[in-house]
Amino acid sequence: MNPEWILDRVPDRRPEASQALRGDCDPAIWPPLSQKGLNPKIDVEDQDMTMMQLSKGIHASYMERFYTPDYHRNYIIIGTEGRIGNFGDHSVDLNWATVNVWNRRPGFSLLGHEVYPVPPTTGTHGGADPLMIEDFLHFVETGESQEAPPLAARMAVAVGCQGAESIRAGSITLDVSCP
Repeated sequence: MNPEWILDRVPDRRPEASQALRGDCDPAIWPPLSQKGLNPKIDVEDQDMTMMQLSKGIHASYMERFYTPDYHRNYIIIGTEGRIGNFGDHSVDLNWATVNVWNRRPGFSLLGHEVYPVPPTTGTHGGADPLMIEDFLHFVETGESQEAPPLAARMAVAVGCQGAESIRAGSITLDVSCP
């Protein structure tokens, strides 16, 4: 699949040399196809979904969509004991977040059966980036990982790389080998 299938419809392009580096897209520019001054080279998928079959029969999917009306991440995990997911984040324009748990069958509950507020943090990606850097530096200094082992980080990157390769090759099935 060609990553240009959405973004190539934005006609206002400028050479790479004249591009001003900026962080997030300007939220005042809506709809997304009215963006101005985009790079003429499109090298990222606008939307993607990776479907995975993990060890022990676990199935998972990861979906990413840029240029949406909201700007926060949602994670949902559904298992044999229930479902857990987040609402909100601690980004610039949203200063609350919760983790919601659905762990009973009777009736539908919009917010879940248990709701846990996420304490505000500072730093990019809702405060996750500084924590990851701190964990990495701790590992470099001591050889001990506080959260995830280095192999888990390697596998996460490998899955992302293979997922992108699969999309670009027409959504073919690819294996991610463990060293």
